[in-house]
Amino acid sequence: MLFKKNISFVDQIVRAILIVDLLAPCLLGLLSEIVSYLFISFSIVLFISCVTRYCWIYDLFNISTSKQEINY
Repeated sequence: MLFKKNISFVDQIVRAILIVDLLAPCLLGLLSEIVSYLFISFSIVLFISCVTRYCWIYDLFNISTSKQEINY
């Protein structure tokens, strides 16, 4: 009954809108879960790197952490 041969164009649009309307909250919830897990894991990695005093962000941007004497 869902797939009839002679479905009007308006019926197809209404069915597509209903399917998207039903799936959108699920997809948005899944996306927000993924983003929150990524944020939590990044926070844990940043915390561990700060606790161990190895900041990989400095290596990422080639910033030297050692004190260098400037010779004029």
